[in-house]
Amino acid sequence: IKISEIGNFVRLYLSPAMLDLNKTVYVVVEGKSVAARPRVSLKVLVRTLLDRGDPSYVFSACLVLSKNPEGNWILEHAHA
Repeated sequence: IKISEIGNFVRLYLSPAMLDLNKTVYVVVEGKSVAARPRVSLKVLVRTLLDRGDPSYVFSACLVLSKNPEGNWILEHAHA
C-alpha cells in the first residue's frame, strides 16, 4: 500500500478480497516502508457492517498509521 498524501493519522481497512491477510503488509508513507501483519477481527467485521449496512462493503482487518511527536510513523493494529 502506498500513501502519497497524508495528515498525521490514517486508518486502513483491509479485506481478503483486497490482499492476502495472512501475509505481511507493507505501507509506504513519505518514502518510508512500514511492515505489519494484519489481524482478522470479528469486531472490525461487525463494526464495518454496522457502519456501512452493506455486506459487500465490510472489512475484516484494520491498521492505524499515526505520526508520533518525533515525526516517525507508527503502524498499529486497530480493533474498531
